[in-house]
Parts: sequence; structure tokens; C-alpha cells
Amino acid sequence: MEDEIWLTACEAAVLTGVSTVTVYSLVRRGHLEVEGLDHRGQKLFRHLAVA
Repeated sequence: MEDEIWLTACEAAVLTGVSTVTVYSLVRRGHLEVEGLDHRGQKLFRHLAVA
């Protein structure tokens, strides 16, 4: 688990070419799961889930 790549919503948006609003919309609709929080409390997503 420790070798996994984690992304913030902003990083996930940049990687996929969508806005952060779209990322949070996908979370709200159940298409993308928040897997944790970073040290600042930002939501984190698994790279493989975003890809």
C-alpha cells in the first residue's frame, strides 16, 4: 500500500483534463471514491482509480 500513488482532487483533475468540480461530481455520484486524507485534510484518490 505504501508504494501506491495518491492524488489530490486538483492533481486528479489535471491528470484527466477535467475541472475539480467534475472530480467532486464523480465522487458525489459514486463513480470515484475518496480513499483518504492528506496532512492538510485534502481528499486523496488512488492513481489507479483516477486512471
